[in-house]
Amino acid sequence: RAGLKMPKFAGRRPSESAVPKTDVFDVLAWAENEFHRCLLDSQMAAQARGYLKERGFTAETIAKFKIGFAPHDGQWLLNRARGKFTPQQLEAAKIARRSEEGDGYYCFFRQNRVMIPIRNEKGRCVSFGARLLPGFQTDSGKYINGFDSDVYSKSNLLFGFDAARDAIRKSETAILVEGYTDVLIPHQFG
Repeated sequence: RAGLKMPKFAGRRPSESAVPKTDVFDVLAWAENEFHRCLLDSQMAAQARGYLKERGFTAETIAKFKIGFAPHDGQWLLNRARGKFTPQQLEAAKIARRSEEGDGYYCFFRQNRVMIPIRNEKGRCVSFGARLLPGFQTDSGKYINGFDSDVYSKSNLLFGFDAARDAIRKSETAILVEGYTDVLIPHQFG
């Protein structure tokens, strides 16, 4: 409408040793479910459930957006992946990183964080945003975002667009806000 030209995104070329995109999507969908199940069922996530309730999130919103929890343990997700996915597959999905000290891996998302899945326009999980729970200290900041990958480019994705697309089309209006929770709460109120 404004006559602006849309930038063209050629995409990234994966390296020859890259994990196929379908495998990356499978890993991310699995991780999304693991983080969500942890939030709902684990005693480790009791403080996260309290935090979300305090912030006004309903059980329906938590379920709809599959909000999750990453415990403090840097091996938690890797341990749960054993027999399902390799550390290299988790690394390709940018949810695990190779340790600089030795041959091991560690979970990128850890340290008592509320996990917010980031989805592409088709509704597939492509990364995560993570918020440190109040009262915990870390060197990496209150919020951390997933790294760009073969399925995710932060510069080319509008968080929450998958959930808002139909309403935007119908109303011909979009409301842009700054943060993850700033997107989720308005959805909660329709």
